[in-house]
Amino acid sequence: MSEWSFESNKALIEERAAFLASKVDTEGEFLPQRVRESFELFPHHSIAEMIDHTVLASDAKVGQVAVLCGEALDNGFASVCVNPCHAGRAVSVLKGSSVLTCCVIGFPLGSMSTRGKVAEVEELVEMGVEEIDMVINVGLLKSGYFQAVHDDIQAIAAACHKGDTHLKVIIEATCLQSPRLIIDACLLSVAANADYVKTSTGMHKNGGAKADHVRLMRWCVGDRLGVKAAGGIGSYADAMAMVSAGASRIGASKGIKIVAEEAGAPMAVPATPVENPSSYYDGFDINNVVTLKYGTSKGCFFGCGAIEKFGDILDDLKPSCVGFVTSKGAYKRTGAWAVIQRIMGERNVPHLLFDKICTNPTGALVDECTEMFRSRFDENFVVCAIGGGSPIDAAKSVAVLLRYPAETSRSLYLQEFAASEAAPLVAVNLTAGTGTEVDRFAVVSLLKEDPPLKPILVSDSIYPCYSINDPFLLRTLPPRLTVLTAVDALNHVMEACTTSVRTPFSAALAQNCVQIVADWLPVAMKDGMNLQARYWLHMAAAMGGMAFDESLLHITHALEHTLSALIPDLAHGLGLAMIQPAVMGHIWPAVGNILATVFAPIIPGFKGVPSEAAKASGALKTWLHSVGVTDSLATHGFTQKDVARLVHCTRSCPGMDGLLSISPVPCGDDAMAAIFSGM
Repeated sequence: MSEWSFESNKALIEERAAFLASKVDTEGEFLPQRVRESFELFPHHSIAEMIDHTVLASDAKVGQVAVLCGEALDNGFASVCVNPCHAGRAVSVLKGSSVLTCCVIGFPLGSMSTRGKVAEVEELVEMGVEEIDMVINVGLLKSGYFQAVHDDIQAIAAACHKGDTHLKVIIEATCLQSPRLIIDACLLSVAANADYVKTSTGMHKNGGAKADHVRLMRWCVGDRLGVKAAGGIGSYADAMAMVSAGASRIGASKGIKIVAEEAGAPMAVPATPVENPSSYYDGFDINNVVTLKYGTSKGCFFGCGAIEKFGDILDDLKPSCVGFVTSKGAYKRTGAWAVIQRIMGERNVPHLLFDKICTNPTGALVDECTEMFRSRFDENFVVCAIGGGSPIDAAKSVAVLLRYPAETSRSLYLQEFAASEAAPLVAVNLTAGTGTEVDRFAVVSLLKEDPPLKPILVSDSIYPCYSINDPFLLRTLPPRLTVLTAVDALNHVMEACTTSVRTPFSAALAQNCVQIVADWLPVAMKDGMNLQARYWLHMAAAMGGMAFDESLLHITHALEHTLSALIPDLAHGLGLAMIQPAVMGHIWPAVGNILATVFAPIIPGFKGVPSEAAKASGALKTWLHSVGVTDSLATHGFTQKDVARLVHCTRSCPGMDGLLSISPVPCGDDAMAAIFSGM
């Protein structure tokens, strides 16, 4: 019989309860009910309602905590669990919501004095903290000082209950290991009037939550106390194993991943095993917010916690009002909005919000947003995009049109006037591929034209004043979008390093971008919460943007703009992926020597000679399939009968002839038709 089975522990629980009652002076009962095996305690509609969304790292930044609160609000988590230094900020963000503020004390060792713990609790309760997770004094318990352990818990419980705050007692079960000690810790918590027992801090060398421990804890406390499982719970399957064992609360830093898996969100899996990237990357601190100088007029703040720099941006620009341009959902889901709202409120800066931007934004939406912002526009008005390429490009367009009250998106993108001025622009980037946060380009779809068009806007006036790349905000980016945005970055550099105006600078950026994508995309596909992977993919995207800002683009983007003009909801990265292998094959004879070097991390073994063109094209297609991109023009409804129309649409779109003219090889109508025909 297993030492963790009910039958082997029922008698032991009753025996330990009687023993502790004889040794410990308490008003509480150690065993207020008969020991039974099963309980029906959890009428939750979803796992989200059971999750304590957690960040307890010692180097957690203020911005990360604010983002965590935003995610908890959007997903309906039970609480946000933070270190005491972040309690006030969490309370202020979560006030009035159903999400509770939880703080740890005595963490992670539990070995400080009872008086010190009580003082900490009293301060937190006064601040409005609604739950306390305390670490039991494991050393005293193992030494048999049961009265001292009981009194420690009881004093903290009393301090909590003065303010209707719940107490969870972390027993560090993997450290205790034996059923007897786990039982003792649970029964002492019951007698001391705690509200929950909790498995672990997640920081002990023996590991975190185990289902056997949760089950034993539930048998001990019955339905009088809650049971929280925490430590190493990284998936929906992990969480449900704990719930099945008797957990009523789940502590996890990967709550977003857990609820996504519950909802059945597709999780991409790399075709080859993921290896740890080079230790080279460890030489850079992802929590150090740096300022990239290229691609903005004042700076791109880059690193985990960069969103907190929004306050510095406001202090510098001193806006009379900020007009936010974004799409539905992402600006809140990522947590960016919670931080920005707080910073705006601290400075009493008014704002307008336009949240209707869609994939491949239309001129009609740009005009609607511009009209809204004109009601508050003055010389100190600031436009701020929150999102990926679509919101940022739309915001760039709005920023120009605010300076030209007689103009529209149509006249702007049909190049009927020179866009030499724009309102101050800030870009908060929420994807890792667009590059538009560090360049002077924008695209908008004019769907009412015949044929529908997706022209480009190029102007130094639309460099952002500031941009923000905070990898922490990318944790909720879905796997499919993670891949497609990385593919966008790869196309940027494939084209930039091979245009007729290429430079060694753009080629160096290209080489680094491809290496980073090769190293970190598989990691991000496997674990979207990996901040190092998010950081480096963000960097690769910025490098891609800088590369084509330097040396422009050519065939792939010219042809893709036609595809997404005709299919407005086609993701830009997907449109590029469907034609990129054919474009590589077309240009390889002229620039294979460059491409063989730049793309060696994902298609190795090529010498760059012209005869390799077809093989290189096939290798790139194979790599795209390996990361889950198997779409083709045919799967999206195009047939050979559409080829002539696709060529005509490309020729009709303003700016596309300019891109085609700097291709490394000629790209006339026949060449375009051949690329489109490879569907």
